[in-house]
Amino acid sequence: MASKRQQILDAMVSKLQGTGVFALVTKSVISPDDVREFPVAMVLGGDAEYTPLTATQYTSGPTHDSPDGWNIHVFAYVNGVRDTDRVNVMENIIKTIMDAVFADITLGVTFVQATYLSAVMPSYDWERNIGIAEIVWSVKYDFEKSNT
Repeated sequence: MASKRQQILDAMVSKLQGTGVFALVTKSVISPDDVREFPVAMVLGGDAEYTPLTATQYTSGPTHDSPDGWNIHVFAYVNGVRDTDRVNVMENIIKTIMDAVFADITLGVTFVQATYLSAVMPSYDWERNIGIAEIVWSVKYDFEKSNT
């Protein structure tokens, strides 16, 4: 069985694939040089902070610790930013990502809740004619020690 974290990443990938907007959605880091068709989304796990159970909770309460939030970074590469209204192109891709996740903040995974943290200001690679967007989500989830 996949770990809870793998389930969360898989669910995020599935949500973005379901938009029909992205030519590729991956959990791997890829270079724009390796992309043949745009737009592309990368879903990457980041930092996580946990709140351990108290001694009382260990003996009488839940069997899991509670993460304060696991940061999921979604990066999107969009081409043609030099040839179009780049602000609208980038804002539309950010909106697509946000709409996909907000449609179901549980991501279809039990005991999960995704919260929007930030959209980093888009950056541009003018030589490659590519825009890069980054959106950060905090995902809170319960887990068992054997299935983090």
